[in-house]
Amino acid sequence: PVYNGGETFAETLRSLLAIGDHDHLTLIVSDNHSNDGSPWRSELQALQSKGWRTKEVRPPDTLGRIAHWTWALQQGHSPLVKPLFVGDTVLPAFFQDMPGLMDAHNAALGACQTAMLFPDKEVHPAESDRVRVYSNRKFVDDNLRHANIVGPLSAVIFRRSALTKALPFEEDWP
Repeated sequence: PVYNGGETFAETLRSLLAIGDHDHLTLIVSDNHSNDGSPWRSELQALQSKGWRTKEVRPPDTLGRIAHWTWALQQGHSPLVKPLFVGDTVLPAFFQDMPGLMDAHNAALGACQTAMLFPDKEVHPAESDRVRVYSNRKFVDDNLRHANIVGPLSAVIFRRSALTKALPFEEDWP
């Protein structure tokens, strides 16, 4: 899902170029009626020229953020769904390793460790779950969203069957 993602979303799309084996992946971009000229479109075309399967969709009307996420996540049909939001980047190993791990453990949801990127520094969770390096924003996010033990939605990959049961997201979802 994207709305006026600008150069930040272009960077998100550029990060996908590092994924070598992408034949089994389809990128669906749900544009929520952006009005910023969508500078990321050239990066989407670059992915297409590298053989990426892409699909661009647009809801009938401009939706609120949570409603758009719900709508966008319903647009695909593959057995696994990996949300990718404006500002996210993905390491190639995620797509190489996660589907096999999920199959091996019969998991409906897989989560990965994330790094929060800030203009002045990169913040990574430490090796131990009990010890973390915090920026002010990360501290607020972790403490205000204390019930979320998985991490941000963009750190998760779902089986479509499990995602379908979770949708629609509630409008007051944090």
